[in-house]
Amino acid sequence: MTAQVGEILRYRGEEHSLFSNPLEQHFARGGTRPRFDSRSTACWRGYTATWEFQDDVLFLTDINAQVDENPITVADLFPGSNGRVRADWVKDLFRVPQGELLNYVHMGYASTYERDLFLSVWEGRLVLAEVVDNGSEQRISSESTSQLDVIFEPDEAAFIRAIREAPKDRTTRLVYADWLDERNDPRGDLIRLEDEREAAQDLTRAEEWDQRREIVHKQVKHWLWMKLLDYSLPKSKWGGEQLEW
Repeated sequence: MTAQVGEILRYRGEEHSLFSNPLEQHFARGGTRPRFDSRSTACWRGYTATWEFQDDVLFLTDINAQVDENPITVADLFPGSNGRVRADWVKDLFRVPQGELLNYVHMGYASTYERDLFLSVWEGRLVLAEVVDNGSEQRISSESTSQLDVIFEPDEAAFIRAIREAPKDRTTRLVYADWLDERNDPRGDLIRLEDEREAAQDLTRAEEWDQRREIVHKQVKHWLWMKLLDYSLPKSKWGGEQLEW
């Protein structure tokens, strides 16, 4: 596949290239996909959509596409809308490249830039924004938004915020694990497993930890929650993070 042109994202007053395709989730869920005219090998999907966050809520605001050489609008895709649609179907980890191009790859969105801004979007709400330096492979910043309190109930949102503010505080994590256990939530098992692994610092047991983590992952399928608590997501066969497993 040829390297692909990104979508357009307006975020915090600036326009960015978006290396994600949120509209594809709408089509996958049953939305009618038009037979878009082929534009070029750099845009196999046949369109470029424009997205915008308003108060950390995602909206589809425009689309550049044609069907049988006739322009298609957002209102054509979403009849009854005024051309601006709240994208509440989106659960995705947006990748927004930043800085200079470091390594061009002639395939999809595989090229590497100086930095990546990762935006964790859940039901069309921006919950977490993180910046990663691709030279050092280090995370530069990590910031949750007020939408966290919409996605999670107040008590749980308070636990998550407390853990993010003091990530080395084992007590808060274990109290949260107890709280989850009381609700028969398997995420408590993952917290305890990660705490045990961190406390042991035993590299000889790495394979054992991985096997136990894989078992728990089959029950815990909330990638946003795992990113908020800074737990590693399962890896795909291509090496990237999996959002579904």
